[in-house]
Amino acid sequence: MRKKLISDIVLQKRPFSVLIDESTSLGKNSCLIIYIRSCVGESSEPQSFMLDIIDLKDTTAAGILDALLECLNKRGLTDTVLAHF
Repeated sequence: MRKKLISDIVLQKRPFSVLIDESTSLGKNSCLIIYIRSCVGESSEPQSFMLDIIDLKDTTAAGILDALLECLNKRGLTDTVLAHF
């Protein structure tokens, strides 16, 4: 489902939002939960999808931003796609 969502956003140049939430696991490791919100396919209602959960090595603002951008790039939302919005 993630690949289809990202492909639809990129190919159709659909606007999207990125929502993030930082959490702590039972092992006391910080992680980042990343959601994408967009209108997908023929739907006119925005839908939210969990894109990924990643471990954070650095919980500073710069560390979170770096981890987020790395995840988005890895999933196909490259700098070129992000610059379009």
